[in-house]
Amino acid sequence: MSRSLGSAILAAALPLITPSHTEVNTLEVRDAGGDRIRMVIAVLSGSAEDPAGKEGVAALAARALAPMAAGTSVWVDKNATRFACDAPAADFETACGPLIDAMGRRVLDPGRIGEERARMLEALDGLRASSEVIVEVFDALAFRGGPRAHPAAGTTAGLSTVTADDLSAFVLAHYRKGNVVTGLSGPTSAQVMSRVREGLAPLPDGPPQHRRPALSYLTRPRVLLVEQPGASPRGLAGVPLPFGRAHPDYLPLLSALNPAGGAAWLRDRHAFVEELPMSTAAPSELESQLARLAARLRQGPDAAAIEKTQETAPEGGDAHARLLDQLLDIQWRTPGFRDRLPASLRAISPERVRATLNKHVLPERLAVVVLVPEAAQFLGQIRDDPAGFLSRDDYETVKASDLFR
Repeated sequence: MSRSLGSAILAAALPLITPSHTEVNTLEVRDAGGDRIRMVIAVLSGSAEDPAGKEGVAALAARALAPMAAGTSVWVDKNATRFACDAPAADFETACGPLIDAMGRRVLDPGRIGEERARMLEALDGLRASSEVIVEVFDALAFRGGPRAHPAAGTTAGLSTVTADDLSAFVLAHYRKGNVVTGLSGPTSAQVMSRVREGLAPLPDGPPQHRRPALSYLTRPRVLLVEQPGASPRGLAGVPLPFGRAHPDYLPLLSALNPAGGAAWLRDRHAFVEELPMSTAAPSELESQLARLAARLRQGPDAAAIEKTQETAPEGGDAHARLLDQLLDIQWRTPGFRDRLPASLRAISPERVRATLNKHVLPERLAVVVLVPEAAQFLGQIRDDPAGFLSRDDYETVKASDLFR
């Protein structure tokens, strides 16, 4: 016997936010006028659940489990694992049936493990050569020593030590009815929904085995220079957050995004991060940008900037967008979040936004990552100025080629 968590009425609130531990949890957003069915099977565990020393096990398990066919994809981030299938309604069984059955049986393909491991190791090499590496390095600095400190793809050492038994143990711990939610959008039918529920019925009952380590902050601002030969200078600065979007301070932080021309975002909903404009790889420019950021954080954005951000809150969306919103509602336990978002943001005062920034996004907690072509040249320009935002002791360096080994 299974229970539907959603309904065909797009704006309806979810009747259940905590997934059942004993039944197949399904969402349905029906679009009778569509011609394609899009399915997402969400496992509410991601790479933050990788065991220490086995970094990459969540992503490798997902890739070794899912059949790689046209219209099928796998996405693993630090919060969740998502399997997707997109197919014409008439071809749903042919295209999506193998994925449903693979998830229900949870049998890993031994031949795929080596192939996917090699692809993931290659992807890590590509990350080290990309400017996007500093986004992951920010996590490594801000969440140092914690489960969010490595990329979703893991580390070279972690992937190299993961065994088939490790993958099976991870799947057993996390691919459970209490941790899996399936959503479908498009011209669905009772037959399609029954097929999904029956295919996933073999999932074991019970909740996942989550880890919940405490969050720690930097004791003072720190800068990690990432040396990547030939790279254009790029900087990020931010502060980890001890809460998700169900917390009452989350919406005030959303209202503080892009203040005074900044480029801020909430990374994975776990950190307030801002891009630092860097035209040259010079400590003086970094100091100047950080001083401006610190002043903005202490003062908070003005009322006009807050109002502009609140006015741009997204509304509506097609059937599949609404389905993804509902899946996030379950993941973060925030029923009807997107429906309420525009009105909720407009109800937040500038004073509340500034108070929230001053409570959580403190300049003295900043983690700063700078991509530079030559670390030694950058360090050689640092002045021993006690009045500056940073001292020489606040800098560390790492070669991009040595990251996540």
